Amino acid sequence: MSKFWRLIGSGVLVALLVWRMRTDGDRVVTAFKGLDVSYWIAAFLLYMVSQFISAWRWRMFATALDLGGSRRSYLSFYFVGMFFNLVLPTSVGGDVVRAWYLAHRDGSGAGRRMPAFLSVLADRVSGVIILALVACTAAAFCPVVLPRSIVLSVVAVGAAAVSGVVGLPILDAYLATLQRPSIHIERLRRIAAGGMTYFRNIPLTVKTTVLSIFVQVNSVIVMALIGMGLGLDVPVGYYGVLMPLVSLLTLLPVSVNGMGLREYSTVLLLEPLGVEPAQAVTLAILLFAAQTAAGLTGLIPYLLGGLQRFDARAAAKESKEEEESPSTAAA
Repeated sequence: MSKFWRLIGSGVLVALLVWRMRTDGDRVVTAFKGLDVSYWIAAFLLYMVSQFISAWRWRMFATALDLGGSRRSYLSFYFVGMFFNLVLPTSVGGDVVRAWYLAHRDGSGAGRRMPAFLSVLADRVSGVIILALVACTAAAFCPVVLPRSIVLSVVAVGAAAVSGVVGLPILDAYLATLQRPSIHIERLRRIAAGGMTYFRNIPLTVKTTVLSIFVQVNSVIVMALIGMGLGLDVPVGYYGVLMPLVSLLTLLPVSVNGMGLREYSTVLLLEPLGVEPAQAVTLAILLFAAQTAAGLTGLIPYLLGGLQRFDARAAAKESKEEEESPSTAAA
C-alpha cells in the first residue's frame, strides 16, 4: 500500500478514535498526570535491553549465511534501522535499511544483498512467531475470562504461525520442482531455500528461539510496567495477550507506523476489562514514546558512526537490477 493510502488509513483511525473520545480529553490529561515516571523509565531501559538482544540474534542469523561483521557493526545497523522505522512510512522500513547496511558494510553490496535480506527476514519472522506463541500461552493461562473475539484473534494468530512453520518445507519442495520459473518465483525460491538453511540448523534455531522468547516476554513486561505506572487494574497475564496482538496489528499495511491502529486496538482490547478509553490511549502513547526514544538513539551511530548515508532510491534501484539480472533467473 502506498504512503498516501497509509496516511489516509491513519487519518481515518485517528478520526474515529477522536470521535469516540470526544468527551474524554480531560481524562487523557489526568491519566498522563497520574503516571509514575519511574515505571516508564524502567520500561524504557528494559526495552533498550531487548534491542541489544535482538541485534545479537540478528548477528547469529547473518553469521549462519557467512556474513561477517563485528558485534559493534550489527548493533549500529540495528539501531539505525530502529531510527528509520520512525521516519519511513511502515513499521518494517527499518528492516530494509539494516539489510542495506549489512550488504554494503565494505562498500559494494554485490553478492550480499540476498543473504543480508534473508538474515533480516529470518530475524523478523523469528520474533513474529514467538510473539504469536506468547499470545497463545498467555491466553491459555490468562487469569480473566477472555471475550470470544479475543480468543478467536489469538487462535488465528497461532494458526498462522504454525502454518508458516509447517508450510516452509512444503513450499520449498514445491518451488524446487518448477521448471524455468519467472524472476519473481525464482526470488521466492531463493527465499524459501534460505529459510530451509535456518530450518535445518537445529542449534541455531534453538539459540535464536531462546533469545526471541526473552525479547518478546520483555516486551510484555515493558507494557505491563507502563500500565502499572498508570495505575491500570489489568492482570499482568493479560498483557501477554494484549502486547502481542497490538504489535502484530501494527504490522498491517494500513497506517503510517501503526499510527491510530495502535491506539484504537489498545482501546478495543482493554475495553472488556473496564479500562477507560482515555487510559488505554495513554498507555498506547506512552508505549510508543518509549519505542520512539529508543529509536532516536539510532541517530548517534548514523550521524557519528562513520556510516555512509542511506539512499532509498539507490537501494530500490539495486533491488530492481538484482531482480532483472540473469543470474537470478532459472537456467
